[in-house]
Amino acid sequence: MVMKKISSFIPKHVVNKKDIISNIQIILKHISAHEIKNGFQVISLKDGVLLIACKNPETATILRFEKRKYLNEINLKSKECIDDIKIVVS
Repeated sequence: MVMKKISSFIPKHVVNKKDIISNIQIILKHISAHEIKNGFQVISLKDGVLLIACKNPETATILRFEKRKYLNEINLKSKECIDDIKIVVS
């Protein structure tokens, strides 16, 4: 009996989505103010909407006010076309 790696069962689009989210996370961390870099995490990307979870309301407020800046930077530096960013406090 031949054993397959678990990774061989994961669909390629799932692996690609993980890489895309990681890349966007890196872009956001790079352009964010030092005070909030560790206060948020990119959760998902679906239908052009990026979902970001913040650790506290202060970080969420800052991201909401600068949403347009983040949208522009992500669209310039990644291959993805992001139409909107939804921000939640977790």
